[in-house]
Amino acid sequence: TGCASCISMVSNVSTSSMTWGACADTCRNKTTGGFTDWHMPTFDEVIYYVSGAANISFTDSTKNIWTSTPWDVRVTNSITSGAWVIFNESNGDWNTYKYHNADWYDCTNNGRCSYCRCVR
Repeated sequence: TGCASCISMVSNVSTSSMTWGACADTCRNKTTGGFTDWHMPTFDEVIYYVSGAANISFTDSTKNIWTSTPWDVRVTNSITSGAWVIFNESNGDWNTYKYHNADWYDCTNNGRCSYCRCVR
């Protein structure tokens, strides 16, 4: 969405890891609280709610969570690699995972999956 200070709610973190595409679908289809404007957080939105500036109650995740921010945009200001920023809310670490959304891609065995948290 681009307006980090506009978020008003964060969901619980998913109980299992998933691909970036599955997380995007999960957030897009979320209707918690009767709201239909849930989305994957941008890196800036995660920083905003983790910092406490949003005054939103949530429990820090010790798992890496997906963001909708392309790695290249965050690091080099261009989109080239197809990788996305992941963020660990409890320790502030951020890194990258490639986008995988193929039916053959198994999160358990391939390890390039993260957890999902949605915002609105």
